[in-house]
Amino acid sequence: MTEPTPTGSADDQTPPPPVEQQRAELAETVEALAQKLDVPTRVKSAAADTAHTAQVKAKENQQPLAAFGAAGVIAIIAIVLLRRRRRSKGKI
Repeated sequence: MTEPTPTGSADDQTPPPPVEQQRAELAETVEALAQKLDVPTRVKSAAADTAHTAQVKAKENQQPLAAFGAAGVIAIIAIVLLRRRRRSKGKI
């Protein structure tokens, strides 16, 4: 009869890590999976990050934002005045 051949290297014969270490690693893996599956919390976190980034950029760019805001107000006023003029010309 033939003898069974070993199916591993010398590294395979090292003892497995202690049970406490395996449990700790498994707990970390489960926690990571739970965080990935918690979509509402991830969405809230992403929204908070985006809001914070927008606030920082708004503070950095206050002058351009104010200029664009003023230009927008002026454009709205000009549109309203032009419409009033056109309406008043048609009534005469």
